[in-house]
Amino acid sequence: MFEKCTNRGLALMLAIIMLVITCYSPEVYAANKKVINSSTYSGEGFEVIFDVTGSWSGAYNAKITIKNTADKNIENWCIAFPLQETISNIWNASIVDISGGYYKIKNMGWNQDIAIGTSVSFGFTASGDFSRFPNCYDIFGKAEEVSMDKYGVAYEIESDWGDGFNGKVTITNKSEKVIEDWCM
Repeated sequence: MFEKCTNRGLALMLAIIMLVITCYSPEVYAANKKVINSSTYSGEGFEVIFDVTGSWSGAYNAKITIKNTADKNIENWCIAFPLQETISNIWNASIVDISGGYYKIKNMGWNQDIAIGTSVSFGFTASGDFSRFPNCYDIFGKAEEVSMDKYGVAYEIESDWGDGFNGKVTITNKSEKVIEDWCM
């Protein structure tokens, strides 16, 4: 009888142990966790590649590449995207605005146009641990017509030698807004 009780108790204990092991399986990621350092976003006429190029406790470096996939140049580009961390340093671009965690970043002049099929890149250091890639990007770079009352144009001949001359065109901005990348 004692042997029967011991066998039943042992069987019950093994069943409980098996049930506990089956129900509790801690997730272990160390060997299989893949760190994703890059994200690609495709928009209408452009592609953005966000690369985390380095990270350490409390900060990281990133490189953003904007590729023109449209059939016309992107003129005087500006990009906007959400970012939870704070950009503390930036190169090859400048921060125009930060509003509600949404950064608006603009070219430096020398890298203002993105020809068809080409790309430009800029980088930054962000304060805070990297949390996630932006889920959307907006590109601004369309021509905007300025009304004639917002600028003035003066033309002056500086020297004339009969079959040629040197002329000077002066454009004066009469508005409160910067006029850049202009054409007439």
